[in-house]
Amino acid sequence: DPEGALSHLRLAVDLDPQASSFADELIRVIESARAGDNQAYSLAQVGQALARAGKWSMAAAAFENALAQDPAYTEARAYYGLALDRSGQDGLPQLELAVDEAPQAPLPYVLLGKHWLIRGDPARALESFERAAVLAPEDPLIAIDLGAAYAAAGDLSAARQAYQYATDLAPDDAALWSLLAQFTLDYEIEVNEVGLPAARKALILQPRDVAALDRLGYTYFLLGNRTLARRFIFEAIQADGNLASAHYHLGLLGLAAGEIERGQAALEFAVALDPDGRYGNLARRSLENLER
Repeated sequence: DPEGALSHLRLAVDLDPQASSFADELIRVIESARAGDNQAYSLAQVGQALARAGKWSMAAAAFENALAQDPAYTEARAYYGLALDRSGQDGLPQLELAVDEAPQAPLPYVLLGKHWLIRGDPARALESFERAAVLAPEDPLIAIDLGAAYAAAGDLSAARQAYQYATDLAPDDAALWSLLAQFTLDYEIEVNEVGLPAARKALILQPRDVAALDRLGYTYFLLGNRTLARRFIFEAIQADGNLASAHYHLGLLGLAAGEIERGQAALEFAVALDPDGRYGNLARRSLENLER
């Protein structure tokens, strides 16, 4: 009940100021949505806000309630399928139904593609993303999805082209340049030709982005320029001492320079900062290799 939720959210802000940012966003979403006097829409907007916060089970409940109010609300159904997937359930029936209900809408195909990509079936993911791209050829985020699916399928050339096409569509979007750069770093392909210009462009567009600083530093590391690598990685750490990726990259830099103790210390700190995440796991693997 969005109306009843408002009083609970305001109380949550009073009781826990640290939760105020998320609660304030929900309050804004509900108050904005209720102005249209459409409860299904209001519930779907709440669901999207919950999804952005990673609260997928709650988001699924909001989308389910939106569909109870309006069973023909295809967008809510597509997001309901996504929320079910992300909360450990199976969203496929809802996603397939959304595609059947709106075969000319790109969103259901996009979310269906994400379903298959998460489940390790890039071929089916590509089918869905390619259909979405036909329906919305100017959408850079669909191009990014295509890039991820091509990469998962092992077609790195097509993946690179898709990521680059996304930057062509939105050349002022730093996030897209970052994704292109990260793709080249992850697969260590065309780092000098594509990755370095992309990493530089991302930092130019968002000079205060610490992840972009770190990414440019790691790019230089892969290219063998330890001086510039150290400079940008240190700048990232000075701006955010808790950035696990920067400490991981600093550890690799230390090991490559023969500074084993410093490198090991940086890797251990990366593990402490991100014990269950990508960079924590990468750092842990590097430490295990040191012990062999």
